[in-house]
Amino acid sequence: MRKWRILFAQEAEADLGFFIEKYPSIWKQIRQTMVLLAQEDDPRHPKNPDLNVAMVEHDAPGWWRVYVGKPGKQWVRVIFRMIGTRSGKDVEIERLDRVDEFDEPKAIQITFVSFRKDAYGKPLRDRYKRMQKD
Repeated sequence: MRKWRILFAQEAEADLGFFIEKYPSIWKQIRQTMVLLAQEDDPRHPKNPDLNVAMVEHDAPGWWRVYVGKPGKQWVRVIFRMIGTRSGKDVEIERLDRVDEFDEPKAIQITFVSFRKDAYGKPLRDRYKRMQKD
């Protein structure tokens, strides 16, 4: 049973559309990975050993990435942030926040999807800056 909703940031829809259209088998793996992540108590620290999650430290502090693909061939990165409800407002769950401090529903918002070689750097930093202004 899912504990987290999966949302797509408007800017990430084109990223996902690219994989749906050009690489349907990778899209299927992305979807399966995100469903597994949504079942975790805290997606930042999954108990499932198949989920490789870490914080994105430099280009998008406070956002997280999960590898998609088979071990040794994890060629896609899904960058996400976590959204919770506090006092009736949706807010980003920060790195040190406890997820149980937030009301339901909670969500994983996909913010960026890319092949490994393109996952970090200026495009991610620019998207992070734009989305932090919202």
